[in-house]
Amino acid sequence: MNLRAHLAMASLLVAASVASVPAVFDAAPAASQQAGALPTRFDSPFEPQHINPDIAVISPTPGFEHGRYDIQMTLGETTLHDPSRRFARNYVGEFVLQALKLPTDDFARLAGNSFAGIADGSSASWIEFRQVRAEPGQEPFAQQYPVVVKSLRFGPAHRHVVYMELVFAVDFGVVGPPTPWSKRAAISPYQHAAMGSNPGYLPEDWDAFRTLVQETRAAWSKATYETNVRVLLNHQYRSSSGMNTHER
Repeated sequence: MNLRAHLAMASLLVAASVASVPAVFDAAPAASQQAGALPTRFDSPFEPQHINPDIAVISPTPGFEHGRYDIQMTLGETTLHDPSRRFARNYVGEFVLQALKLPTDDFARLAGNSFAGIADGSSASWIEFRQVRAEPGQEPFAQQYPVVVKSLRFGPAHRHVVYMELVFAVDFGVVGPPTPWSKRAAISPYQHAAMGSNPGYLPEDWDAFRTLVQETRAAWSKATYETNVRVLLNHQYRSSSGMNTHER
């Protein structure tokens, strides 16, 4: 199975695992009902250097007795420019790995070893970026990207922390740039433009936006990476009810 197929499968797992409060939107409202103006620019693609973990925590996955762990990394603020480099948006993010299957709960025995095949049908992994400050009249730009975990290597384990290197693949192009519609359940205007359908905008506005989307898709289409991050994980124990938290 090729990288695109792996990431498409991961995207389905993300959608199944990360359920938020649903919102109802009309798929094709009239032009006068559209919320906010269409964007006039999108950012250039994310690259591996934009994935910069700040704080990272590993903890047992709720609902599993042994050997399943969640890793959550807070990503430091990063900047994307538009293709002209005249404009920029700042983003913060989260890198989440859910229900990874490890061979032991003893971190000391994990030290010095690398593990592949630790993500299965119960696992889900994704990176989400969110704009720090929205532009006037628009929702903050945001987007979520599926991740395929390749391997996890552990370094020395101490009382409260453990070193980790994660090798993973992420395809930013399969989803596209951050948009102000990332939380909507219906098809977004960006997706409509990619499919060649107008959901109800004025023709002159829509033609310019569709051209922008075509240019943006071409720029993002090659943003596929296999890369790595090294982090110092704080390790914690959490009960399955989430009521009690203490250092392991």
